[in-house]
Amino acid sequence: MHIRVYNIEVEDDVTAYAEYDNGMTATFITSTGETPGTNRLEISGTLGKVVVENDNIKFYRNRIDEREFNRTWDKGFGNPEYWVCDIPTDKLNEQHVGILKNIVDVINNGAEALAKKYSDRLNVVHFKDMTVIDNTPAMAEIFEGNMDYETIYHDCIVAGVEWVAIEQDICRRNPFESLKISYDNLKKRGMF
Repeated sequence: MHIRVYNIEVEDDVTAYAEYDNGMTATFITSTGETPGTNRLEISGTLGKVVVENDNIKFYRNRIDEREFNRTWDKGFGNPEYWVCDIPTDKLNEQHVGILKNIVDVINNGAEALAKKYSDRLNVVHFKDMTVIDNTPAMAEIFEGNMDYETIYHDCIVAGVEWVAIEQDICRRNPFESLKISYDNLKKRGMF
């Protein structure tokens, strides 16, 4: 049963399950209405798992592959021997604060410096555009708002970005019409 936590235009909690062509699966759970909440990333494989939580990264390394262990283990439920490896981090898991700092950095110094700083980690960039209607901020189609996408696109090229995801949370017209406007605006500028 879904109970809306906040009266907002988008879902305020999500559970997503994904299946990939190579057989891997993923589960993603998030909510705006839980506190103190849990912020944890866990990646499991046949040689162990990686857990990222509380600014720490731990690698639980199986001594032997899980498939081999379960194929040869004859005592019911069990676990292979494993080691716990603490992976050093810079402890700078700033999350939303870090995103806001990056936005301020782009405003003050331009996006190219930020794009170069993170060029080894920018395969996909997320585009949204905003405008102001009757003194109220509103979502807009790409190039219909106030974002400088000519410069942003150039900086994405400099950073080696391969993919762009376009999102418009709220459309003032049919969403497919909004998508076409964004697509056409990008295409006529040679960005497709």
